[in-house]
Amino acid sequence: MGTYNPGRSPIEVVLEDGALSVFGQTLIPLGRHAFVSEVNPDARFIFEMEGEKATALRLESEGTSQRAPHVEGTDRPPE
Repeated sequence: MGTYNPGRSPIEVVLEDGALSVFGQTLIPLGRHAFVSEVNPDARFIFEMEGEKATALRLESEGTSQRAPHVEGTDRPPE
């Protein structure tokens, strides 16, 4: 959870009702740190980790990949 900045509009990852959500779309887990959008199964969200901390979010869709580094100080505890 927190904010990731791909260089233009920030991306907020939130925890809603026990599930991660991005752009208002629920993410379905594929593996340990990889998720797919419930709305668009071609869109993958992969968290790059250092230990237990996400350092970036990589978005993959239709053959393109975009990396969004984590914005420090934006982590939010689960509600």
